[in-house]
Amino acid sequence: MPTKVGKFFGTLLILTLFLISSFLTVKVTAAANSNYQWNGDSNFPYNYNYSPQNAINAQTVQNLQVKWIFPVPPSPSKYLATGGGFGAPNAVIVTPLIINGLGYFLTNYFRVYALDIAKGTTIWSRDLPILNVNSSEFFGNFILSPKAGIPVGHFHNDNMLYTEKILGQPLLWITAQDYQVFAINALTGDIVQQFQWLDLASLKPGSITGNYGVFDPFSPPNFAFDETRGIMVIGTNNGDCQCEARGFLEGWNVNARPPVRLWGPTFLIPPQDGSDPNWVINSVNSMVGAYIFDGSAAIDLKTLPAQQQHDILYGDWGNFGFNGTRSYAGQGVSWGGPWAVDQQTGITYFGTANVGSDWNATYRPGPNLWSNSIMAIDETTGKFVWGFQSTAHDLWDVDCSWNVMLANVTIGGQIQKAIIKGCKNGYLYELNAATGKMLWFFDAPSIKRTLNNHLLDPMNKAQMTKPWFNYPSTKPDWANPNSGYESDIGFDPVTNLVFADAWNNPGWFVIANVGPKTQYNSLGLNLAAVPPFQQKNNSTLYALDASTGKPVWSHFFAFNIRGTVTISGGLVFVSTPDGILNGLDEKTGQTVYTKFLGNQLIIQPSIGSDANGEITMVQTFGGPQFGGATSSIVALSLAAPASAATQTATTTAIQTSTVISTVSAPSGIDPTTFYSLAAVTVVFVIATGILAVRRRKPVS
Repeated sequence: MPTKVGKFFGTLLILTLFLISSFLTVKVTAAANSNYQWNGDSNFPYNYNYSPQNAINAQTVQNLQVKWIFPVPPSPSKYLATGGGFGAPNAVIVTPLIINGLGYFLTNYFRVYALDIAKGTTIWSRDLPILNVNSSEFFGNFILSPKAGIPVGHFHNDNMLYTEKILGQPLLWITAQDYQVFAINALTGDIVQQFQWLDLASLKPGSITGNYGVFDPFSPPNFAFDETRGIMVIGTNNGDCQCEARGFLEGWNVNARPPVRLWGPTFLIPPQDGSDPNWVINSVNSMVGAYIFDGSAAIDLKTLPAQQQHDILYGDWGNFGFNGTRSYAGQGVSWGGPWAVDQQTGITYFGTANVGSDWNATYRPGPNLWSNSIMAIDETTGKFVWGFQSTAHDLWDVDCSWNVMLANVTIGGQIQKAIIKGCKNGYLYELNAATGKMLWFFDAPSIKRTLNNHLLDPMNKAQMTKPWFNYPSTKPDWANPNSGYESDIGFDPVTNLVFADAWNNPGWFVIANVGPKTQYNSLGLNLAAVPPFQQKNNSTLYALDASTGKPVWSHFFAFNIRGTVTISGGLVFVSTPDGILNGLDEKTGQTVYTKFLGNQLIIQPSIGSDANGEITMVQTFGGPQFGGATSSIVALSLAAPASAATQTATTTAIQTSTVISTVSAPSGIDPTTFYSLAAVTVVFVIATGILAVRRRKPVS
C-alpha cells in the first residue's frame, strides 16, 4: 500500500514531467509542420526522400567525414540464406529512420536496432518472433524446403514506419512474412502490439472467397497508417508465379487493443473461377475515375459508350485457367517503398503488383485490371476512389512498386494535390489526387525500348489476348525495359523538382508453358534456356519540373541504382552499387561530391540531427539485395570524429538480442500515466531542436 508521502512525490513527479512534456510539445509544433514528419527517412506519409537541413550543402559537403561504423551482427543460425540471392540474411535493406537523435534499422532476420547516432552505440535491439512458414505447402518466389521448425529465409524487408499519435506513444511498425504486424515502442523496444492480420490457414487456395491461388509467404506485405484516424491499410503480397492469389486490402483500427478489422477484404481482381464476368465493369463504375494508359494517353473508361466499355472489360481475366481446384493467374499489392496517405481526406494511395504468371498470359485474357496500377482507397470504408492502370495485359513483369508521393504542385497557376509515381514500364506519372486523371507523363528518352516492349492497346481485343511478348515465337528474345523505375523517386517541395532514375535493364527471355501440367511456381519463363550474354545495365537520373513533367537535367550512371535519391541542402545524394556516395548539384545535376565507402550501396542515405544537434548522414552498405553476406551502418558528419582513427562502434556491454531499456512504475502512480510521461522525458533528454527552414508548405 503506498504511503501519503509516496503519493505526494509521485504526483509532484507527474506534474514536473507534464510541464516538461508540454514545453517539448510547444517547441516541436512551433518548429515543424504538425502534419508532416521530417524524420530523415522517406518522409511518410508523403514520401519525398527529402530532408530540409542546409548545414550539409555544396560548400560544406567536402568536409563530410566518417563518424562511426556499426557492423551488423550475423543472423542467427536458424535463419536460412534466401533463394535466388534476394536479400542476404545479414543485410539491412530498409532506409534508416532518424528520429530525435536515434537511428532505427531493420535487418533481414527481423532484428530491430535503435542506435544513438551521435556515437553509433546501441540503445536497444529487439528480435521479432517470426513464425515458421512451411514453403513446401505455400509457393512464393522460390520453393524452399526448410527443416521443421526453422523459419525460411526472407526476400525483402521493405518498410519500417513510424507514428507518434497512435496509442499515444512513438511507435515503429513492421510487417512480417508470416502476416504478423508489430508495433514497437521507439524508446524502449517493447512490443506494444502484435497481431496476425491474416491467418496462415488463409494462405491456402479456397480459404478466402473467390480465391484459388496462394498468398506469398516470403515477403512482408505493404501497409500505411493514418495517424489522425488510427487506421492501418494493409494488402496481400504477390509471389511472381502462376500460383498468384486473389489480392486484397483490409483496414484496421490500430488504436484498439487488440486491433479491430474495420473493413475488408476489398479485392483487386475478380473471383478466380470466372464466376463474375461483370466484376471489372462494376468496379470501374463504382469509382470516381478509372483510366488505362496506352503509351501515349490515358483512356477514360467511365466516359466510354456502354457497349465499348463492355467489349473491353467484360470477362476481363477470363476464368484464370481455373480447373476446379486452382487458378493459374492472379495479383496483389505493390512492394518496395511506402504508400502515401492524405490524413485530411482519409485516402491512401498505393501501387499494385505485376500479374502472375509474369511472362505468360495464356490464362489471363484482357487488360487485367487492376494489376500494374496506381490506386486510391477510402480508409474508412474500404471502397476504391479511383484507379489508373499503367500497363494493360502486362507481358513483362512491370509492376508499380516502390514509393508513392503525394505533393502540392502548381499547374496553370492553381495549386493542387497530385500523386507522382513511376512504374517498371519506364513511364513516370503525375495524377490528380482527387480523381486519378493524368496531368502528365514522362517517357524517359534514355530508355531504349526493344521491338516487343511497347505497351499494348487496351482497345484492341487481339492485343489483349496476346499470350507472351514475342508471340508466336518461342525463341530467346531481348526485353527492355523490364525494370524502368524500380527504385524510389524523390521530390523537393521548395524547388518543385521531381527526381527519378530510369533504368535500362535488358535481358534475354525464353517463354515457358504455364498451367496444370507445369510447376505451380512457374514465372512463365524457362530460366535454364537463357543464352549467355553480357548485360548492359545503365540508368539516367532525371530532374523534372513537377508542374509540367519536363526534364531540367539528366545524369547518366553506368549501372542501375536501387535506392536512388535523398534530396537535402541543395544536393541530390545518390548511393550507387560501386560503393560510391555521390552528391549532385540539385540545379544542374553536376557531380560536386563523391566518397568511396568500400562496399555496395543499394539504398539511399538518411539525414537528420543527432542528440547534440549535429547533422548526420547515415548510410547502410554491403549485404546487397542480390547477393552478398554482410552489412554495416556508416555515419558521416561535418565534424571530425572523436579520435584520429575512424571510430568503429561496438556493443560489447549491450545485449543485442533483448531490450535493455525499460521503464517501470513506482508504487502509487498509475503505470499507464507514468509510462507515457516518462517516455516523453526520455525524448526531451535526447531530442535536438527541430530544423526549420523556409520551404514550400507540404500537403495539408
